[in-house]
Parts: sequence; structure tokens; C-alpha cells
Amino acid sequence: MDQIKRELRESLGPLGEFRQMFATTWFGFAVSVIRSLIPLALGCGLIAAAEYWLVTNWKHYLALVSGVLLTLQGLRLLVRTLLRRDQKLLVFEKGIAVWRYGRLATYPWSQLDQVEANVAKAEGAPTSFLGFSFVGRNQDGAVCKYNFHPAGDPIPNLKSLWQIIDQEVGRSRGADAIATLQAGQEVSFQRVIWGKVVSTQIGISLFGIRVKPRYDPERFLSWYWVDRIAVVETPEATREEGYSSGGISHLEVFKRFDSEPWVSELVSEIPGYQALLDAAEFARGRFEETVAELHREKLPEALDVIDAGKELCLGKFGISQYGFRFRSEIIPWQELGYLHFDRDKIVAPVLDNRTFAYDDLALAERWLLQMIAMSVRNEQTRAEDE
Repeated sequence: MDQIKRELRESLGPLGEFRQMFATTWFGFAVSVIRSLIPLALGCGLIAAAEYWLVTNWKHYLALVSGVLLTLQGLRLLVRTLLRRDQKLLVFEKGIAVWRYGRLATYPWSQLDQVEANVAKAEGAPTSFLGFSFVGRNQDGAVCKYNFHPAGDPIPNLKSLWQIIDQEVGRSRGADAIATLQAGQEVSFQRVIWGKVVSTQIGISLFGIRVKPRYDPERFLSWYWVDRIAVVETPEATREEGYSSGGISHLEVFKRFDSEPWVSELVSEIPGYQALLDAAEFARGRFEETVAELHREKLPEALDVIDAGKELCLGKFGISQYGFRFRSEIIPWQELGYLHFDRDKIVAPVLDNRTFAYDDLALAERWLLQMIAMSVRNEQTRAEDE
């Protein structure tokens, strides 16, 4: 017994302070058994109907095959329930311990990957949580995938367990996401099944947020236009009547001056969303610091040059009271309209979404170019209105 206690202390000690335990209950066990008996009973009934009441034709074989499949499914759930009757998951400050099939496995949060929720969504019906899974990696490189489903896992409140694991794993990935941003790259978040993206893809960069819905065109919003990013229990986005999130939070991005969210997604569709929040907070903080410095050091001098009737040059771009220059081409403000600043290019919607690449400019220079262009364009608009 002392040896067992020592081994447990050695295994669990590195995980830090104990926080919560999720374990099988008799009620959960009974519910899981009943759920497995339902397909088992239906399957046996179909097999009996095929053998004793249906003539040998396609209906006979259809009922027989369906009955066999349902019976096997029921047996699988029943066996899994029995094997997992003593299952426990212990949540610690720095990781998780899993007791399953008489074996103990421990994982720091940094060694958990692919936390995926299985959520059923249908138009006009409430969102339903059907279970979740995650992958644990041992120090020796061994990988084990853990699946949890209400039918076969007699642990109550699996949704809360998933939310805790997803948040903690996301936090552990935050430092990696920030390091990616510091290297000048974009960090993206999406749900992937068998190597294919099956959800909205959200990318965070030092310049803004990129969103690529699964079936819609890509959109981009620079930090200048981002009002806030929030995780909310009840989405503010307009939904069909009777919509219910099933108790799953939404991540929403709001654009300045808009009441409707620019993005609204279930957090189950954004694995590691906590790392997304950390990355966005870092990127937006960097943006605010850079813009404040530009307002103090660069913008007043640049606007003075333009007010004096001269052209301000930034790389292959030029800004003057008359218009916008790209290389040798000068476009009057009246023809150009307002500009949309993407991560690596400027887009002119009025000119059929014509683009002007500015990936050769440093990040601060891109912000300065945006600030100057907006200031001059707004001044031109006010002069026209007067």
C-alpha cells in the first residue's frame, strides 16, 4: 500500500494542485446501461421479425441487416459501459489524470492535443452536445486518444469536463500562438477532420483578423476596426426563431459602429479558442502601442507635409491632397473612394476591388499609411460636403 501511495504521489505531484474530479455515478451508470439496451432491444426485435414474420425478400434482408447492426451497437455500448464503470478523471492545476481500464495516465496540459467536441446542429433545432475527445501524448512519444460519450461513459456532466479541458489546453497553447505572431506569421484556428477543415477558419495576425467560412468568401478586419472580442453564453447575432446553443458558448467579434457581430461561432467549432483570445489580446495590444507611438512621433509630421501641398512617400505609395499614388499611377480621391486595408494589400471596393500590394512595408509603415490615408480621405469628404 505504501508503494502504491508513493507511485501515485510521483505520478500526480507534477500536476500541481488538485481541483476537481469527474467520476462514474450509479445514476450515470444506470442511464448508460439503459441507453445501450434500447438499440439492443430494437435490434433483437428486428431480427425476430425478419425470421418469423417476414417472407424472404428485400424487406426480410433489410430488417435482418438493420437488426444485426443495432444489436452490435447495443452490445458495444453495454460492454464499454461495463468496462468504464470505475472510470475517473482528475483535474489538476497543471494537467489531468485519467483512470480507465485499471490504468492511470497523467498528462500536463501541454501534452494534450485535438480537443474536439461532437455537437449536433440542425436548422430550427437546439444544438446538442454528443460528447468529446482528446489526444494525450506521453514523454516517450506514445499517443492515446480518449473518447467520451454519454452512451457508454457513465460520468455525468461531460460537457463541463470538455469545457475545462478545452480552456486549459487553449491557455497552454497561448504562448506558442503569441510566439508565432511575434515571428510575423498568422496563427489560425479551425476544426479539422481527416485533414479537412470543416468549420469557419479564423486567423489572427498582428494586422487583424481573417475569417474564412467553410462555404463563403474570405473576409478581413484590421485591428483599427475591431471593437471587441467576447465569449458569450447567449449570442447577439440574429438567429432563426427558437434557436438554442444547447448551453455552448459563442465566440463573437464585433466591428466598430456595428450592432451585429462580424463573427459569431460556437466555441466547439474553434478548438483552442482560449489561445485565440490570448493571441488576439496580444496582437491588439501591439497595435494600440504602435498606433499611439505613430500618433506621437510620425502622424503629425506626415500630415504637415500633406497640408503644405506636398506628397508623402512610403515605399511605392504616395499620399497627397489630390489623390493616392501607387508607383507612377495617381488616382484622385473622388475616383478611389474609401480603402480597405487587408493584411498584405490595400483593396479599393469602388474600383471593382482592385488591390495594391504593400507587403514590402514594415508593419508600422502599413499602420501609418492607413492612418494617413483615412485622415486625408476624411478631410476631402468634409470639404466636398461643405
